[in-house]
Amino acid sequence: ANINYQPYLEYLRGERDEETLRIGLVTATGVIMDGRQPAGSIGGDSLSLQLRGIREDRDIDALVLRVDSPGGSAFASELIRRELQLVGEMGIPIVVSMSSTAASGGYWISMPADEIWALPTTLTGSIGAFSAVPTFEDSLAALGISSDGVATGPLAGALQLDRALSEQASTILQSNLEHLYNQFVQLVSDARGIEPGQLQQYAEGRVWTGQQAFDMGLVDRLGGLNQAVASAAALAGNPDNYRLVPVDRPLTWREELARLIGGSAKTLLPGLNANQLQTMLQLLGLDEASLQLNSLLNDPGYRYLICSSCSLGVF
Repeated sequence: ANINYQPYLEYLRGERDEETLRIGLVTATGVIMDGRQPAGSIGGDSLSLQLRGIREDRDIDALVLRVDSPGGSAFASELIRRELQLVGEMGIPIVVSMSSTAASGGYWISMPADEIWALPTTLTGSIGAFSAVPTFEDSLAALGISSDGVATGPLAGALQLDRALSEQASTILQSNLEHLYNQFVQLVSDARGIEPGQLQQYAEGRVWTGQQAFDMGLVDRLGGLNQAVASAAALAGNPDNYRLVPVDRPLTWREELARLIGGSAKTLLPGLNANQLQTMLQLLGLDEASLQLNSLLNDPGYRYLICSSCSLGVF
């Protein structure tokens, strides 16, 4: 007989000490994308479910969100921001701790926090947006491939990848993008108490260090994760007696199956070496590379919040 080590450790921890605060730690690392995403990326649905679990569990006294992201999907970022706002509306103090990068979409998801902490060297800000609709008509033409068709309206097939973007479609996308940017500025204005007119000098996609952002009022405090955790405990009412509790993201059925296989294969099949285990996971489509084959430009509205100065060539 055997038992997985995770539930066993939970059993050993025993019942909760009511006098000890539980500070939940949620890590948001990577490019922000739509849907459920594996570790190394931030999924709009994945992180939202994680935050929703905190609301439903009601066993967390304060929350620290560790952000390390250059941005990504605007739609996914808004899902996360809204879910974090709902956590705050329950009376749970929220502190954001920015890592090396928390820009554009990374800043968008940080706005509902009661406090935002950043390192002096953190790259943040980048309050801006862009749209991306890749087309391949020139590449196809070079191969002698063309397309044609019959449509019932001027916008039919406007976003087909094998034809250039029409002027009308481009105008619609630009209008949509300007609305998104104005929404971003207004959300920052409401969260930070800075007038939209004054905020424009900090926005328009400009990137700032944590020290500069602190001077501008875009972040509240300078410091690392430990200071942010201590501050969350203070906001929750007991800065001297608290415990940090990592909040794991929900796994997809593929990831759960891969974890179970990886954790028990050596016990069930003692003769299985690492290469054989990796081959078995690849055949099942459960290896890490297969789980991370996701399109980066997958926002349903083709709108993105991305730090062009700190994305490390992601887009």
